[in-house]
Amino acid sequence: PARLEAHAGKPAALPSFATADGALVFDTIVSAAPAAGVTLGMGTASLDAGALFRSLAGKGKQSVKIPLACFTAKGADLASIDTPFAVASEGAFSAAFANIQVVGGAAKDKDAQACDAMK
Repeated sequence: PARLEAHAGKPAALPSFATADGALVFDTIVSAAPAAGVTLGMGTASLDAGALFRSLAGKGKQSVKIPLACFTAKGADLASIDTPFAVASEGAFSAAFANIQVVGGAAKDKDAQACDAMK
């Protein structure tokens, strides 16, 4: 089991221009599919991302867009975020992450993930 997170010294509000139909956007290369559960978190909310990362394994660099609404539906308070990005795995899993950002409007992009796929 392991956890990777970006953590701020104190909570901060995400700017309104970024949260309007915003998405957590990042690039990833999944070298080895997760052997157990994987969660993707923002603030106090986390989503089941095991199926997502399994689907990306062995496909080279991929860009991922997770609507912020997925996190707020799980209780994330975008006015007070101290951990804007976290990945936790319950077992073996190998991935690289880069270009992590919150992008306004990206939740409307055709390649944005559906929240119901990441309960």
